[in-house]
Amino acid sequence: NKAMIELPAKFKNQPPVNPTADKLIGGYRGAEGLANDILYYGKLLKEKAFEKIGELYPKADGKTVIAWLWARTVTCSNPACGHRMPLVHSFKLSTKQKVFVNPIVDGDKIRFKICNDDKNIPEGTVNRNGACCLFCGANVPLEHVRAEGKAGRLSAQLMAIVAEGEHGRVYLAPDPQHEKIADVEKPDDYPSGELADDPRNLWTKPYGLDEWHKLFTNRQLTALITFSKLIFEIQSQVQLDGGSKDYADALAVYLAFLVDKLVDRISSACSWDASRDGIRNTFGRQAIPMVWSFAEANPFSHSSSCFDNMLDWIYKSVKELPAKTVGEVDKHSALEKFSLPPVIVSTDPPYYDNIGYANLSEFFYVWMRRPLRRIYPQLFGRMSFGKDAELIAEPARHANNKTAARNFFEDGLFQALKNIHEVARDDYPITIYYAFKQQDAELDGTASTGWETMLTALIHAGFQITATQFCVDLFTQNAFNEITFGEADVLARAKNISVGGLEDSGAVISARGRVRLRDRDEIPVLNENKQLDKDWLKTLAESNCAWLWVQSLVKIFDKAGIAGCAELLTHFDGDTESLKNLAYRLYNICEKKNWAKEGTGYNELVVEWQDILSKRAEFMQSKSSEPVQGELF
Repeated sequence: NKAMIELPAKFKNQPPVNPTADKLIGGYRGAEGLANDILYYGKLLKEKAFEKIGELYPKADGKTVIAWLWARTVTCSNPACGHRMPLVHSFKLSTKQKVFVNPIVDGDKIRFKICNDDKNIPEGTVNRNGACCLFCGANVPLEHVRAEGKAGRLSAQLMAIVAEGEHGRVYLAPDPQHEKIADVEKPDDYPSGELADDPRNLWTKPYGLDEWHKLFTNRQLTALITFSKLIFEIQSQVQLDGGSKDYADALAVYLAFLVDKLVDRISSACSWDASRDGIRNTFGRQAIPMVWSFAEANPFSHSSSCFDNMLDWIYKSVKELPAKTVGEVDKHSALEKFSLPPVIVSTDPPYYDNIGYANLSEFFYVWMRRPLRRIYPQLFGRMSFGKDAELIAEPARHANNKTAARNFFEDGLFQALKNIHEVARDDYPITIYYAFKQQDAELDGTASTGWETMLTALIHAGFQITATQFCVDLFTQNAFNEITFGEADVLARAKNISVGGLEDSGAVISARGRVRLRDRDEIPVLNENKQLDKDWLKTLAESNCAWLWVQSLVKIFDKAGIAGCAELLTHFDGDTESLKNLAYRLYNICEKKNWAKEGTGYNELVVEWQDILSKRAEFMQSKSSEPVQGELF
């Protein structure tokens, strides 16, 4: 957010400081100068890194290597065998070129041969049910593989080399010299820290890959640490070239992103995608997978997952950023009240228990903090960041108590939405992105716990969601008559709401597997003294549902006329025009359905609407001019 909002605006319209920059006629606009320097100093970073570690990435057969493909190995569980067996999910290398690796048992070793056809492709040696030893044919349970991994006895064998050819990818057999070059010492200052207990998202931990540095080969660690350290040299160079310290720090932020993008492409959780002849990044989904045959990318190539690609993406993105108005980005807990004037709110809240974002984000954090902890000590001062405050229903953070995890999420979500409601502008809708799909089965059908929780919290926090739409559709189809819960549930889901949330709002009545709109006879808008019922006014305010307001107005018009409607509307804080429009729409529906009696109430409301508003204005003026008792000093 800082890199998109704060930094481009801070250095907007400034020319680049690098010595090769052109002096454009009319100057540089927006973030163009910043982007130009990102490209220049990013290339300089690559050159400096290649000088230091270029020998770790040799060519193969005179060609630049794109990736080295490795097969993890483990000792066979058969005591009579004891060989190091390769664990390979698939031996296919290219679907387009019809290339695969053929493993050949050669004494006490496995030799890999590159084959160019699509026949007799051997099956992989490992899947979710276990592994198979190529030496003795024994079935090896995954429990054995996990135990060996936790004991630190997983290793790897080079299976193939992918290089850049004149007409596409070239697949080469393993080279012992390349395997030797890759066997470097682990650098001393590797990122430490243990992966969280999250079996849904962190799949490597049961196999002993339970610390962040274990997700990388020694060569990968060496490269990434080298890139990170060189960012400090780049900062000094920027200042020597005439840039301020603040500007050098800003460029360091974007170069840190570059390293983080490389981290996604340079880990042992990356695999080779035979369908497109390329490397599949670590986060192909919201999880860190356990990859048996992994692809180690060459950052100095000119193809998939290379340094140049990462730099180009960042350069193009920054160049297009608006960089017009100065903005400020701050970090604040949504569970604490905001001291803000009315603001436009757009938010993407956590999805119940679906994804542990904090657990996954630390994969990038441990690398980003290396070059940025001095620039933003308040953000990167810790070796890892606290996860317990993350608003998700994670049982592992509550002694594996699902009820406690659910209560933590529901209470926190309500408080967060309540705080947001207090500062959200009335003239703009709040947008909430909630792509939750998980469903939990219940006795009376199927209901999504995540959606139910979100919608209930929204209503209780004071927001109005699209219950106007559900009620109108249900009214159009069946008036105030009952339908089955299943039918109502389908209709509610189409509107991104829930039957439970509608029932809480007072719009519908649900009982014994049947659902219907609340009849106006059941709306207690007036109490026994023919005064506005305070409890119902509270329901209207909390639900903020236009349907209920219109039904209440129709009922009170019949009992107390224009004055009664006007008094009720003094408690309505929204756009009164929306209520009139809804009443008119309901009248049209009744007219088409030949529901003359029902349509009369809506018609009368629309006809007298202007007089109702005039009377409302009188009431509100009267309230504002009522005398108040003075104070004695």
